[in-house]
Amino acid sequence: MLIKDLSQDPIEFIIQNETILTEYLKDWNNKSLKQLLGSHDLLISGNKDTLVKNILDGVKFGNISLVSLQSWFKKNLREGKRHLFIFDIVPEHSKQLSDINCFEGILSANEALERKDHLYKDVEDGLVVFNYSIKDNKVESIMLAYKEEKMLRLPNYETGSIDTKSIDYHIFIDIKLEDNIMYINLEPTTGLIENNENDATVSVKKIASRYKNVMEEIFSLKFLDPFEITQKALYRIWQDATRYELPEIIDILDSITSDVNNFVSDISKEDKLALNQDIQNKLVTKVLSNIENSILTSRYDEYKEKIEQARKLKPGYITEQRIRERTGSTLNQKSADKLTPIEHADSFSDTRVTIDELERVQKLYYTWRGLDDIPPGVISTIIESFKEYDLVIFSSHSALEEIKHVLNQFKRYKDKIRNTRPSHI
Repeated sequence: MLIKDLSQDPIEFIIQNETILTEYLKDWNNKSLKQLLGSHDLLISGNKDTLVKNILDGVKFGNISLVSLQSWFKKNLREGKRHLFIFDIVPEHSKQLSDINCFEGILSANEALERKDHLYKDVEDGLVVFNYSIKDNKVESIMLAYKEEKMLRLPNYETGSIDTKSIDYHIFIDIKLEDNIMYINLEPTTGLIENNENDATVSVKKIASRYKNVMEEIFSLKFLDPFEITQKALYRIWQDATRYELPEIIDILDSITSDVNNFVSDISKEDKLALNQDIQNKLVTKVLSNIENSILTSRYDEYKEKIEQARKLKPGYITEQRIRERTGSTLNQKSADKLTPIEHADSFSDTRVTIDELERVQKLYYTWRGLDDIPPGVISTIIESFKEYDLVIFSSHSALEEIKHVLNQFKRYKDKIRNTRPSHI
């Protein structure tokens, strides 16, 4: 929604726009409404109608300025159950584009690339937002948004038919040259179809791929294949989430490791087995892992307090995981529910051995510790590794601050892997 005159008297604005503003705000998630109210120290209790009324009253009585309200409208477009496509830029190309002379040359060659913010204006499809930041004569970041007209299918329960309406669909792109990363932020809207005679269902993956190509063409960017690094980063996330390393358990395992080694060595000498050293080592690891899991399961009440304390120090927990074995087969494992960490699953100890051998994970359902000032304090995501990009799906409504928090955490894990590898990877 566009507020045409930000200097207008707020009472007059509400009188003129109350109906349309009410309808617009009712489409927001309660979480966003409460965050808007809370940021202005206004009441955040009540149902959606009450929250919307509190916002209207806040504007009317000057607690929420029209400038602030417009800013929140724009912020809300980037929030929700978003799909974030992450592309790793070749560092040399980031460096080249950050050069102010190179960047100004690109601007001169593309008339459309001028600073603008037409998010809510009645303009043709195409580039509606373009901005960039410069520090120490270097381009740090580039922000773009595109608008495309789409059609939305809506079920009409009174007639039993399907109605359609035209909507503006936005594609948000952030190019972080200092970090060598490009983010494409999309909303996977149910019932969304292309605005053409084919009525094809909108694919966010195809949109992301198309705009990646657009960025390659405009800015001469090239992208890395992140597959190996991302899967190792997901393995590191998995390690941090599932390892407790309680001293009491470590002491028990240390005390029996020699016996387990001897046992495996003895049975491996049998003619019927004839196990080589590599298989013996894997078998020892599996036995110890199963013993550790058995101790934690059978004596959970004894260690519960320490486990819970250790869990509070972790960035999050896993509820589902997918790995691709060397044979090409895929192994999926789920926890009992969305609140139970995967390490409580009965078969987790066997899966752990397999994952430790592979040292990579393809897909994680990961619940991150959230931000203290944004309830409920957890952020549910699905992180998956693909050949050309990483995909982070926010499976519950997430504020922009939460999205940035998760992306920063994920980047930190990838940086750890990248910093241990040769610079050309």
